[in-house]
Amino acid sequence: MRDLTGEFTKKYDKEVIKGAALLLFIAALPFIVFLSCVVESYVLSTLWGWYMVPFFNTKPLPLAVAFGITLIFRYLQMEYTATDTKQKLSEKVWLLVMKPVVALLLGWIGTHFL
Repeated sequence: MRDLTGEFTKKYDKEVIKGAALLLFIAALPFIVFLSCVVESYVLSTLWGWYMVPFFNTKPLPLAVAFGITLIFRYLQMEYTATDTKQKLSEKVWLLVMKPVVALLLGWIGTHFL
């Protein structure tokens, strides 16, 4: 954006970029949450197959059922508190992505002790 003298105003440009980044993030957030649910469902289904099927002689857990269970547990774990605002949004997204990956890695390591 140019001011009256024709020079770029850095302050205004930074605000425009921050606003555009925020809008882009808000638009991408549902996709990020959905993708996280799919990854968590895959992890749940895989861990079920590694631990529950051989030990309890149960059926494998289909991915669609694991997706439903994941949504139920996410719904039950939702908390709306003002203390969550202290954590940066990027940290929350990072935890949303890394939590199932770490669980799958630890579960895979655990299968070597069965």
